Amino acid sequence: MSDHNPAPDFTRSPQIPNAKAAMAAAVSLLTRRPLTRQELAGKLKQRGFDAKAVDRAIAGCERLGYLNDDHEASRYLEQLIGKRYGPRYIRAAMKKRGFDESAIDQLVTRYAESDREREAADAALQSRSLRFARETDARKRKEKRYRFLMNRGFTPMIVADLLREIGK
Repeated sequence: MSDHNPAPDFTRSPQIPNAKAAMAAAVSLLTRRPLTRQELAGKLKQRGFDAKAVDRAIAGCERLGYLNDDHEASRYLEQLIGKRYGPRYIRAAMKKRGFDESAIDQLVTRYAESDREREAADAALQSRSLRFARETDARKRKEKRYRFLMNRGFTPMIVADLLREIGK
């Protein structure tokens, strides 16, 4: 067994609630995964940093380009679209992560008004086509498809149009 003791991790120590340690903790957190301002502030406060140190660390991270909510919002939107979610689900997920309400509205509206929502809904249905094909009753199959798409956050108009097209 070795007598080597690892150096203490001062970035997690609530006993050093200063701006420099908060900045080090913020950078450490942001190297793991992209965070929003709100998420980063919450994590720093959990580590015992005071509000002033948290604000300075967030400002420093933004100044250095480590923290950019607009960029992260766009990236997260694309990630959710790639996972075949609709605008209602995306809006709720982005709000939960703490993105700015106006940024959410702008991004989700642009997505919903494009053909991408319909394409994502169609792709989501195609990914589950075998599961739906097992249902022999046409009415039940349509109801299952409807519930599936609505639960993924697609708008009723898109869902109805897509199911009407499939039914032809």
